Amino acid sequence: MPTISNARLAIQLNLPGSKAKVDVTCEVRFSRLEMFLMQNGQRYRLDCKVWGEDLGWWLNPDDFLFSYNSVFFPDASPAAIERVTLSRSDISMSTLNEDIGTDEIYAELTLKNLESGATTKKRTNVVTHKF
Repeated sequence: MPTISNARLAIQLNLPGSKAKVDVTCEVRFSRLEMFLMQNGQRYRLDCKVWGEDLGWWLNPDDFLFSYNSVFFPDASPAAIERVTLSRSDISMSTLNEDIGTDEIYAELTLKNLESGATTKKRTNVVTHKF
C-alpha cells in the first residue's frame, strides 16, 4: 500500500473578511510495483477531512468541520512521489471556532485502493488558536 508522509496543516487568517485559508500538504509515495499497477488500471483516491480535536471518546468525539474534493491517482503526470496541496480560502472563522476558548484543528488524510478497498490514514499536526 502506498504511504502518506509529511502531512501538514496550515491556517492563514483574513481577519477583515472573517475567512481563513486552510492548506493541507502531503506526499504520497508509490513503490515500483504500485506504479506498474497504476499503468495497468489500478486507481487510488485521496480524501481529506478537517476536524476539531476534542477528547475523541464516545462522550465527546472530534467535530467534523469540512472536507476537500478527492484527489485521484494516477493523475496526468504519475510519479513515485506525488506532492499534494489541498487548499480552501473560503472557510468561515466560525467553522473553525469549534470549542469554547482555544480550538485545536487537524486534518486526516485517507488513501484508498479503489480495487481492493484497502486504506491507509495519516493525521497532520494540530493547529491551536482561538478562532
